[in-house]
Amino acid sequence: MPPKKIKVLQVMIYMEGGGNEAVVVNLQKELPQHITFDYVLAHPAARRNVVQELGSTVHVMPPEMCSPTRWATFVKQIVQEHHYDIVHFHRFAFGGKIMKAVKQAGVTGRIAHAHGTASQETFLKNMLYFPYHWTINRWLLIKHATNIIGCSSDALRFMMGPFAHHPKCRVILNAIPIDIFAKKVASTPKAELCQRYGVPTDVPVIGTFGRLDVGKNHEFLLRIFERLTGTSVLFIGGEGQQREKLEQIRDQLPFPDRICMVGHCTDVPELLGNLFDCFVLPSKSEGFGISVIEAVAAGLYVVCSDKIPKDVTGAFSDRITALPLSAPLERWAEAVEDAIQRRIPPEQGLELVRNSPMNFDRFVEEIVKMYETGVP
Repeated sequence: MPPKKIKVLQVMIYMEGGGNEAVVVNLQKELPQHITFDYVLAHPAARRNVVQELGSTVHVMPPEMCSPTRWATFVKQIVQEHHYDIVHFHRFAFGGKIMKAVKQAGVTGRIAHAHGTASQETFLKNMLYFPYHWTINRWLLIKHATNIIGCSSDALRFMMGPFAHHPKCRVILNAIPIDIFAKKVASTPKAELCQRYGVPTDVPVIGTFGRLDVGKNHEFLLRIFERLTGTSVLFIGGEGQQREKLEQIRDQLPFPDRICMVGHCTDVPELLGNLFDCFVLPSKSEGFGISVIEAVAAGLYVVCSDKIPKDVTGAFSDRITALPLSAPLERWAEAVEDAIQRRIPPEQGLELVRNSPMNFDRFVEEIVKMYETGVP
């Protein structure tokens, strides 16, 4: 007898090419046939074509519903109309209200997924939201969710605080599909990538990926690059609200032509494996840091902030230097220059990740088991 079909509604709100979104899309590609994903995204639903091409229906929130206080109402309506078995919520704000709403709608599997270790809201919104989140929201999650998971121990503690040890809570570490990643790494030679992005072929390339927002701390990265003693190129992939400000800072530096801000990249594995010489991520906060795992898999040495969860930095301590953001910029610059010299062949990096706790087969198995046990 074939397994029962399971319809999962992924409530992402935004899909802008971040690491967490990539993890969900990679998961969808490896699902058994009896499990299907649809999505709730905010308007405008950026990059929704990525999951539509996989056969998913995308429910786009109308503008008047694009508020954390109204998400629950919209999601409940979608669930009642389309009869989903599982609702998997991937945001920090107001998850408890959504879990309560979909429980009332008859959803048997209700999953809240923690991906962050800090709020990206304004100071005023945080002053209004946080007392609610630290008290009522956590209580609602414990009462109405069937599973509460964190992509790292830090992310779970941030969302649930003293409730992180509740039986409903556990950590499922993010992962990348190594075999697929390996094929992409090998697909594009360096000369072609240099020509594609206008990067010189004879200088080291220091790379990073991430949304251009305050949390990713690109301004700090520019200040580090300013202090490097050798000739190199800084490659910044990503889009976001900070782009104009970062371009202004870049243009004031003595060598703006050596800083490439290329926007959103679809060829991340190729760039990591064939163009970059090291990877730098000075984030102010990270729920996991999937780009760090990708960089290690590509053979790069990583310099990052100590805000990257220890689940990640501890697993690859021989390939990562994690520094406090309070450390002098000169110390960061020295670490980056050292990292350039410590690149290893991608084949070795791939094996490190394949044999780590971030094994993708294990990740898929745990999520699928959670879906299957959430449906009577």
